Amino acid sequence: MTNFSETVRQESAALYRFIDSVIRRCAEVHEYPVYTSSSEKFLKYVKKLGAETKEFLKAFPSSAEKDKDTARSKRRKLNSVRSGWENLHEYLQAALAADTLHVPTSLIFAIQDQINKLEDLKDLRFTVFHSDQVNYLQLPPGTVKEAADELANIVKGSPFPLSLGLIGMPYSQADGFLLNCLLAHEMGHVAYQEVYSPDVTTEIERVLEALEKKVGVLDDQDITLSLDTLKYWTEEIFCDLFAICLIGPAYSFALIELTGATLLADSPDTIVDMFHSFMEYHPAEIARFYFHVMLHKKLGWWPEMEKISSPYVDVLKVSQTKSANVRIETTTIPERIGDERFLKCFWQISAWLVKFVPKQVSFASDPIKNYREQSDAICESFRQAVVPSTVVIDGRRTHPDPIVLINAAFRFYPEGIPGLIDNTEQGDRASVESRSSAAERLEMWALKAIEDCRLIRRAGAQYGGSSQVRD
Repeated sequence: MTNFSETVRQESAALYRFIDSVIRRCAEVHEYPVYTSSSEKFLKYVKKLGAETKEFLKAFPSSAEKDKDTARSKRRKLNSVRSGWENLHEYLQAALAADTLHVPTSLIFAIQDQINKLEDLKDLRFTVFHSDQVNYLQLPPGTVKEAADELANIVKGSPFPLSLGLIGMPYSQADGFLLNCLLAHEMGHVAYQEVYSPDVTTEIERVLEALEKKVGVLDDQDITLSLDTLKYWTEEIFCDLFAICLIGPAYSFALIELTGATLLADSPDTIVDMFHSFMEYHPAEIARFYFHVMLHKKLGWWPEMEKISSPYVDVLKVSQTKSANVRIETTTIPERIGDERFLKCFWQISAWLVKFVPKQVSFASDPIKNYREQSDAICESFRQAVVPSTVVIDGRRTHPDPIVLINAAFRFYPEGIPGLIDNTEQGDRASVESRSSAAERLEMWALKAIEDCRLIRRAGAQYGGSSQVRD
């Protein structure tokens, strides 16, 4: 007959050995590879929780021999601990792979610096991990934080650190810059869940209450479905607008690049496909771009964007009016509401977000003014194959800030690559390979300029110097 108390000891030892092998990976992190401070915080936390779990397991088998029911209860608790560590195990290697040589550190810091200027988010930090998906993602709260907190509750250990967001990026984009501007959107999810979700939920509830006056009182199931769907869709719009407030048009351009939405520039009103489809968790891309344009116009970016010869801008231009061809694909909307009324609720809440988000995400500096004054000089530096850490404006040496650099690089990307190839005599402007190589150099120079800017600013703050020096 099975000795259940002995089984508890055996399973506890097996789990102890598994956790020991996991946290040993964290302990092996010394001088190399190098991680950002937020990633180090995450790895140290996993190591600490592992040590606490091991101590818990040492004493765990005691009293298991009391009776079969006690042993069974112990084994169920062991299963919960094992499930939690399997969850952490899945993302630990992804975080370990994302050392400073394999993530765009300067861009991540530039976006994080912008976020930390906001009083409500001044302590928020981000750990970036690698994903095998060709997409960017923010780990939902239930993926790591809640699993870690449940573990900590069982083993009487440490809860997951507050204000630490977990962001995923495709491992293939480790050295890139252009697509990695999408990280601003994923950081927006963390900000939304930390601070802004209650305000947006209140607005959604207000709109649904107004809807009930037209269609009659909805039952609990219809209310839950409607509320959840609108929350999913409007959170995506919030994060888009949050990203635009942080880094400007570069976010819109990066999203168009990732989704291949330049097809919309050809025939936006005749293609009814994934760009026009509202899915269960995401609104239609063409609807997202509509609100991008609304915000760019509100912030003052639009006149500068219209000057750029780019298929990205063409997509936004054709998205200035609401598409009549949008449709709801996978979500079952309550019959009493109907798709048309439900979409009106979405349009209404998203229009409110265009007013709400800039009030929450505003900065003292004026990146549009700086972009207008400096982007020509930055683009000329790129054309000359020079890192634009310093440019000359009206005889004055200026260090462009990261937001200006990011958007100037996205301006140069569609317009200036052929000129860069001609000027450096490295390849043929008609060659796909040459254009790819030139774009790679552009990304490298942009990241270096952003890094230099951050170092110059820190030095200026330390020594009381200015970021501008007259020649």
